[in-house]
Amino acid sequence: MVVGSGKHTFEVIENWAKVPPGWNAPMVAVTVDSQDRVYGFNRGEHPVIVFDKNGEFLNSWGEGLFAFPHGIRADSQDNIWIVDRNGGQIFKFTTRGEVLMTIGTRGYRSDTGADGTTNRKPPPFVGLAGNRSRAVHAAAQRLGRQQGTRARGRS
Repeated sequence: MVVGSGKHTFEVIENWAKVPPGWNAPMVAVTVDSQDRVYGFNRGEHPVIVFDKNGEFLNSWGEGLFAFPHGIRADSQDNIWIVDRNGGQIFKFTTRGEVLMTIGTRGYRSDTGADGTTNRKPPPFVGLAGNRSRAVHAAAQRLGRQQGTRARGRS
């Protein structure tokens, strides 16, 4: 099956990802690094599953780290950035799953300035993006707040 139109068409390859037998991997996000490794972020027992460009399983990591997997992004340096929505954290990893940086405290959502009159908890991080200067921008749900960090992890 081909999807899209004009110059932007793509072939759908059913069962492309060769997930190990017995693994449940409901993918919620995907990213690709400069080596064409594909990182599937999912809400199964093995939250980060790494494939080669042909869908062959390479490795997995992140077991027990995330409350609610939500977003993943590879930056220009092949660092892997992950949003754990319900944990209220953003992580920076190596391609092998070693933690390089953690933004936020598990279970504590960032202060958004909400005064409590709306009876809403501060929102969780829901997305992230980067730029050429190696800054990372994180979006928080509902209140339109965006937070940023420079390459050294300072906000």
